[in-house]
Order: sequence, then C-alpha cells, then structure tokens
Amino acid sequence: MTAATAYLLVRPPLGLWPGLTEWQADYRTGTGEQRQLTLAGGLQVELNTQTRINVQQDQAMGGVVGIELVAGEAEILTQAHAGGEPMCQVLAGPGRITAMAARFNVRYTDAKVYVSCLQGEVSVESGPGGAPVRLLASQQLSYDDAGHSTPMPIDGEQVSAWRQRMLVFNGVPLAAVIEELNRYRRGRIVLTDPALGRNPVQAHFSLDRLDEAIALIRDVYGASITQLPGGIVLVGQGRA
Repeated sequence: MTAATAYLLVRPPLGLWPGLTEWQADYRTGTGEQRQLTLAGGLQVELNTQTRINVQQDQAMGGVVGIELVAGEAEILTQAHAGGEPMCQVLAGPGRITAMAARFNVRYTDAKVYVSCLQGEVSVESGPGGAPVRLLASQQLSYDDAGHSTPMPIDGEQVSAWRQRMLVFNGVPLAAVIEELNRYRRGRIVLTDPALGRNPVQAHFSLDRLDEAIALIRDVYGASITQLPGGIVLVGQGRA
C-alpha cells in the first residue's frame, strides 16, 4: 500500500492532480494557469500551463543567466550584456538554447522539445557533440534524444496564441487537439475511438471557454459525449 501511494504521488492517474515532482521546481504553473516573471538582470519569462522551471544564477555576471525548462512551455525575452556575451541559456531535455537579444518560445512535452524563434536569433545545440543550429525569426525546429529537425518557417502569432489565452489549430488531428485541451482543463478528456481522432481540426478556442471546444467536437464530428464526475469526459463515435 505504501508503494502504491508513493506511485500515485509521483504519477497521478490521468493527471488529475499535480505530481510530487511538480512541487520541486523554482517556479511552476498549475493546470490552466499562466504566469509572468521578471528575473534578476531583466530576463522576462512567461510560463504557460503545467510548466516547471529552475533558475540558474551566476553572481559574477550579475544574477540570472538562464533557466532549465523541466517541463511545459515558456516564452523568453532576453537582452545582450554590455560585453556582448549571451545573456540567457535555456536547458530543455537533451539540448540547450542560447540567445543574446531575442524573443523565443520553448515547449517541452512528451519527451520532445520545440524551439520557435519569434524575434532576433537563437542558437540550438542538441545531443552530445551536436553542432549549433542557428534559428532566425519565424523559424522553428524540434529535437529529442534521436537528434534535431531542419529549421522550418512558422507563424509566430499561432505559436504565441496561448499568451492571448487562445488555442489555434490548423489541420491538427483531433487526437492531438484533445491532448492539448487536457493541458488547460481540470479533469481529463478521453478519446475512446482512434478513427475519430484522425479527423483534422481547423478551429480557434478561447482558454476561458473550453466547454465550447467539447461542444464543437460533438456538433462537427457527430461524436458522443459522456460527462463523468471529476471533469472526466469520454469522447467516442456517435451512433449512425
């Protein structure tokens, strides 16, 4: 029983409450919560939902020099030191992002990291001995333990839509949309039909009205919706 209790503290079923490791970070946000930080040295960080970071300090350089993104998503605004050295580095998974004067978004979920440069430029290193990759404004790459992708153009406004409390999906499979919705709402939406989850979604959702997203899934795809206690919602194929 003791072992089972410890496991539930670390890995809550369906993510219905925060795990023990979530309380061990310097800064964190809960489900649906967002938070703005101004750290020593003028480093500005905005945390999205279910995000944890640790702060790296260097007193010789006058304060904060970077962060470790343990999990979740953050947007960082940094400026260069007078000496021209990178003011900020972000550790995320098996990689490191450095920047002098830039605004960039880093997302670390499901063992994969996405780096989006929104203004200025950043340098991304991933894997042991990996050569740095330069990202310019409106470019994104991803990396994991297997390596990194080629930089690709992105819509910066779509990447940062969460800062306006919006979610934007352009042709994203319904299964991925549901997983994203689960990051912002308490409880859990459970997809019970894999075929239904392959349908592409083109939609904008307000984070303040996520029940409308569930209604849209029902109305557009003819899905069956079953509401259960604790915020659990079962989404399946509707009857013909």
